[in-house]
Amino acid sequence: MNVYKDRANTLTVVATLIAAVTFAAGFTVPGGYDQNSGISILLHEKMFAVFIICNSWALYSSIIAVVILLWAQGSDLDAPMLASAHPRLAWALLMMMLAFMAGSYVTISKLTWLCILALGWIGGKSLVFVLMLLYPMIALGLSFPRVMDKRNRFRRKLGRLFYLSSI
Repeated sequence: MNVYKDRANTLTVVATLIAAVTFAAGFTVPGGYDQNSGISILLHEKMFAVFIICNSWALYSSIIAVVILLWAQGSDLDAPMLASAHPRLAWALLMMMLAFMAGSYVTISKLTWLCILALGWIGGKSLVFVLMLLYPMIALGLSFPRVMDKRNRFRRKLGRLFYLSSI
């Protein structure tokens, strides 16, 4: 029970930080605001719309994760409650990365070399790496301990198969 409580506390801190960062990013939009109208200068850019959508998705996913984790801490804490917060946090992290990439693109799109370096090479590799790590949580709805358990069971089966085939 203590392990679940520590894990829930850690996930709550992470989800709260994501919510705070995405909330702030929603009000300090890329490009800033028009002084007269108060509307975003880059409002009609397509990548600005991607930024707003991804940032909103990250914000709401992290808020839902915080609510789940706070509710879980108030009741009898168990693994399924924690597992239900993991996919939301995974989506929040992924969408926060995409929002940053879209916001960066909309502000530096005139410098092609910088877009290719920052977004294509560095951002693309980072995004692929994060997707590979978060895929079990996002697509399969699995929490990290369950993923490791399934991987270990697969390795044991694979080991028995190779052991039997070598006899």
